[in-house]
Amino acid sequence: MVKYVLILMLCSGTAEKCFKPVKHEFLFEDYHSCITNGYILSNDTLNTFGKPTVNSNRFYVKFACTENTGENT
Repeated sequence: MVKYVLILMLCSGTAEKCFKPVKHEFLFEDYHSCITNGYILSNDTLNTFGKPTVNSNRFYVKFACTENTGENT
């Protein structure tokens, strides 16, 4: 059965750049579980920085779910 890996990337609107993508360590059983967790983890990520830091850096999170290639097992 195909499993999915979540890849998140923190970006700064003020610096106009994104940091290195990070693969989530958990493999998801289906695409829906992966993508919905992407929204949750994006929110959690922004909350760790706090409102002033997010506002001043205009942080945002890009994420995607890709089929596991076997490298993450």
